[in-house]
Amino acid sequence: MVLIHWDDFFRPLDRPLRALPYAGDDLDRTVRVLARLARHEGVALHLPTLWRREDPWAGLG
Repeated sequence: MVLIHWDDFFRPLDRPLRALPYAGDDLDRTVRVLARLARHEGVALHLPTLWRREDPWAGLG
């Protein structure tokens, strides 16, 4: 699984990042559900590190 967006995209980028407001998403619950589904399917769930370039396809193939 590749998570592509978790932060509040209504907040300007010159301000500290924060998760989407609860009305848009409950990040804690979403991550718990994704983790449970990943375990069930036997796949790894990796969350990106803030401000670090990631290659989600590295190691595949």
